[in-house]
Amino acid sequence: MRATRRLVSVQGLAPILGYLRDHGVLPEPDVVPTSERDALLLAYQQYLRGERGLSEATVRTYTWFAAAFLDRAGDPLREVLAELTGADVLGILERQLKSQPRRRSAGSAVLTAQVARSLLRFLHAGGLVPRDLAPTVPRVARWRLAGLPARVDAATMTALLDSCDRATEIGRRDYT
Repeated sequence: MRATRRLVSVQGLAPILGYLRDHGVLPEPDVVPTSERDALLLAYQQYLRGERGLSEATVRTYTWFAAAFLDRAGDPLREVLAELTGADVLGILERQLKSQPRRRSAGSAVLTAQVARSLLRFLHAGGLVPRDLAPTVPRVARWRLAGLPARVDAATMTALLDSCDRATEIGRRDYT
């Protein structure tokens, strides 16, 4: 008779449990915050789920970026937040972006700014930040359609150039 082994671990079950939680089959585990920062992040997660209706994957992503923002804000957290200025926010974001060497893409910068604005609105609504500092977070310059255009065949190019009326100034400009 062959003996069979079952390899079960928390690490092995995590993907399955996460999937079941994301689909509402399992309840979220009770999380007991161990610090002021963790309590704030837990409240932010509940806000994202309840008020904003975001998916669990988005909540996890936002929480990761928000935790990085709060880590760079300083301690004691509530006092720092109560005295937060626009210049402080920009300094925190600068440190946050510099500390993410693998995430220096435009998309990461856009996401960092989006989460910062969301978190700052949440903190202001909760009375932890005295005024709305979300407008101090700049928009990230990101050009749409910035890549090279697709190759155009000779017949299409000829038709395009033939459509320019070279008898007019605009047509001559477009032709060249």
